[in-house]
Amino acid sequence: MNGIAFSLPNHFESAVMINTPSIFTEQGGGLNSSGCNGNGNFFCFKANTTPTSLPEFAADSSLTFVFDVTLSSGTFAGYSPDFKIDWIGSKNNYDLVSAQLDPTLTQTPIPGALPLFAGGGGLLGFLSWRRKRKNAAVPA
Repeated sequence: MNGIAFSLPNHFESAVMINTPSIFTEQGGGLNSSGCNGNGNFFCFKANTTPTSLPEFAADSSLTFVFDVTLSSGTFAGYSPDFKIDWIGSKNNYDLVSAQLDPTLTQTPIPGALPLFAGGGGLLGFLSWRRKRKNAAVPA
């Protein structure tokens, strides 16, 4: 595989390929039959090396790639990415396969429980300090 490209979501900041980060490098732009070309409204993952020989995949087999895409602001609501792949192979129909994806997008929110936990811990610390101070003030 020479490269994989996705259309840009609004407020795109960066993208990382999680499960194979050393094989692909993220760069801006689209994809042509030579790989990522730097043009267009896409972000692309370019293969760092092109293998000299590729293993054959069994019929109906699949590959799984995991991506972490970061936005500078906003959400992925309404994002319906277009996907393009430059597959290296002996058949012409492998080259520049395109499709529209129906992704399962999961956002990773800032944990809402963290401020609540910190506030609770602070309150317990204050109450403990207050009790120690009150006990120290009681004459023996």
